[in-house]
Order: sequence, then structure tokens, then C-alpha cells
Amino acid sequence: MQLELVAVDHVSCNQVAEYFSDGTMAIFTAKELAAFSLNRLEAECTAN
Repeated sequence: MQLELVAVDHVSCNQVAEYFSDGTMAIFTAKELAAFSLNRLEAECTAN
């Protein structure tokens, strides 16, 4: 299953909330978001 990013909201000046196609959401700081995005890219490349 491939998750799609549905929406992004600013929670505070250093946090964002991301909403995904499976109905889940996550709150990230900029540093966490960068690490999460990199991990997702690596997982998608490995899966293909």
C-alpha cells in the first residue's frame, strides 16, 4: 500500500501536521519531517 499525502497544516511555528490517505496524521518538527521523508523515499526505492 502506498500512502499519499493529503494535506498539511501548520501546528506552530516549528511543527506541521501531515494527513495521509489512510486516515492517519502525524505531527513533525522540520528535522523529524526531513528524516521521515528520507525514510519513505528509501522504502519506496527498495520496494520498486
